[in-house]
Amino acid sequence: MRILDGLLCVHHNSIHLHDYAFLRKYRDDYYIITLHRMYRLSGYEAVNSKKTRYNGKRIDKEDDERFASSISKTKALIFELALCNEWTSFVHMTFDKTKHDRFDLHGIYGKISKFINNYDRLHQIKLGYLLVPEKHDDGAWHIHGLIMGLPDDHLTKVTGTGNAFKHKNKTYDWVISARKYDWPAFAKSFGFIRLADILDIERVANYLRKEITTEKLKNAAKAKNRKSFYSSESLKRAEVIHRGYLIKELDKIDYENEFVKIQKFSDLDVAMDYFEQT
Repeated sequence: MRILDGLLCVHHNSIHLHDYAFLRKYRDDYYIITLHRMYRLSGYEAVNSKKTRYNGKRIDKEDDERFASSISKTKALIFELALCNEWTSFVHMTFDKTKHDRFDLHGIYGKISKFINNYDRLHQIKLGYLLVPEKHDDGAWHIHGLIMGLPDDHLTKVTGTGNAFKHKNKTYDWVISARKYDWPAFAKSFGFIRLADILDIERVANYLRKEITTEKLKNAAKAKNRKSFYSSESLKRAEVIHRGYLIKELDKIDYENEFVKIQKFSDLDVAMDYFEQT
């Protein structure tokens, strides 16, 4: 153990816990055990990690592995934010090319953030949002996401057969497409927006996290001030109920990759039975 550049540095193997699990509460009837094959302790720097320095900058020799881990964490966070908050609408936004540079995601989001802050102040409300950008085939950006706190009388119901909630002719059946709305104030400033009532928030959460890809994260890392998703402040997060080692294998795994295994539960006592009791 030694101090390097203000960091506490220890042997690479000393800063990880193997097969370490967390139990988190997302909702009153929704719990998840996440089993980490290797969980890194915070506040340490490994002295023999697989990284080198070039002109004082750290270079990771295993970029693919690093980005795979980053994708896993980002997907988990989007899912968590989607599940833990009381969203009222799924939203789809596209942008008027006569008013905005549709290829400048950072610029677009800056304008959206300013618009929402001003809207909150003007109407004495507090909007919450989780926005996940996605590229059109031509490289221009559009946004899917979730919104809460917008009063019903600020919306206008959309009639007709058009459906903004399709992708490659597949309907998003986890929203109620028959109940679509326009937000005129937003549309006037930005272009096209449609909101829909949510039928199944878990499926919405799964859809949003699937939009996070290796390419998107690498582009975000290269581009100044670009993020893979945007969210308002003070959103609720999952509560860590317990952490430690499991005494039996997860047997109904809902998701698995090279970093984690995930299993969801509706009963807290059943989930706790998987842990060592101290």
